[in-house]
This record gives sequence, structure tokens and C-alpha cells, in this order.
Amino acid sequence: MAVYTFKGRAAALAYESPGMSVIKTRLDLPDLIANPDKVALASAPTVGLTAFAGLAAADTFQLFQIPAGTLVKSMGMSIVTAETLAAKIELGDGSSTAGFGAAKLINSVASQITLVGDAFGPNNTTGKFYVAADTLDALTSDQVAVAAVIDFWAEVLKVTNV
Repeated sequence: MAVYTFKGRAAALAYESPGMSVIKTRLDLPDLIANPDKVALASAPTVGLTAFAGLAAADTFQLFQIPAGTLVKSMGMSIVTAETLAAKIELGDGSSTAGFGAAKLINSVASQITLVGDAFGPNNTTGKFYVAADTLDALTSDQVAVAAVIDFWAEVLKVTNV
């Protein structure tokens, strides 16, 4: 149950952007396995790893840094290269690992998943407003993931400085 991030921290949104922005990042597991110094533990984000074997069951990868005062309207992923195993990924944040969607199989390139904050409230079509800084995360639910390349995105609006 390790918590990883990209070395130097997860991707962040542009504070200067007026209106809605789409932030994107790519989780390329084969590249990260070959170059483990690009990965860090979230507890020590500036220290690259010396070895990385992929994501084990229940591992979390922090994808995006979300500052306080931000509305995340939706989050999604697109499979570029399918996982060879029947691994699943949940999309969420620090308060709910599946807040933007329950476990979805990542072993098919046909999977393009667009999710609104399902777990954050009944009929939530507006997303989630963050009053405190948080991260948007991918959690492997039940299998090791080593071969997947996945593009993740989030539709965000920096509303105010909280």
C-alpha cells in the first residue's frame, strides 16, 4: 500500500488560467520501471527511487496537485497501452480513493473513462470543490500493474484563494 508520485510532485494546474482548464498527465508504467528515479514516495517527493516494479494491489499514485479553492468538475482516463493483467484502477482523492469512480479494468485500449465525483454525493454532476489542498489519485484495486500507459485528465476551475 505504497503512495507514489512523480519525482518533484504530481502535475499542477496553471494558476493564471481564467475559466475551466483541463490538466493532463501520462502514467507510463514501463518507462517508470525502466527509469525509477522519475518516481518518488509521496512522503519524500524530491527523492527518486532506485527501483520501481510497477503498482501493486492497493498502491496509490498521486497524479495531480489540487490547491485549495479549486473545483474539480470531472476526471477521466484514456488507456494508451493496455495492461497485460486484469488490473483495475480507481480514481479519487485523499478523502475517497474511488470518489471519481469505482474500479475500472485497464486491460483494454477501448477504455476511455470519464467520471464525475460519484462518491461525493447523490446526483453529483458539478464535481467537488476543494477547500483544502489535496491530490487526485489513481489506486490499483486488486492486481499488479506493470505494462499500462494511461493518460489522465481533470477538468478544473481555480475559483478562489482559500
